Amino acid sequence: MGMALPAMAEVVPTASFTGPPSYTPGSPTSSTYTLVLGNTGTTTESSASVNTNFPAGATVSWSCGGATGGATCPSGGAGSGTGNLSNKDPGSLPQNGT
Repeated sequence: MGMALPAMAEVVPTASFTGPPSYTPGSPTSSTYTLVLGNTGTTTESSASVNTNFPAGATVSWSCGGATGGATCPSGGAGSGTGNLSNKDPGSLPQNGT
């Protein structure tokens, strides 16, 4: 006798990080880097975390904005800040959201 198994929902995270390949400390020219998180799975991701590791001496500022598919920044969390991200909650990433 055959038995049907329930379909398993899944989160399939995607990430792209773009920007200049190098930075010279003390350079008068600022650099911009963009991190785009996405989810091509079938379930909304709500427990991810983001970490960055820019070198000491770099002035880092960041902002978060939901771009597509109903993605949101953390509810009640900061949408912008300074310094490296350490276990930062990126918010909700629904299917096909970025």
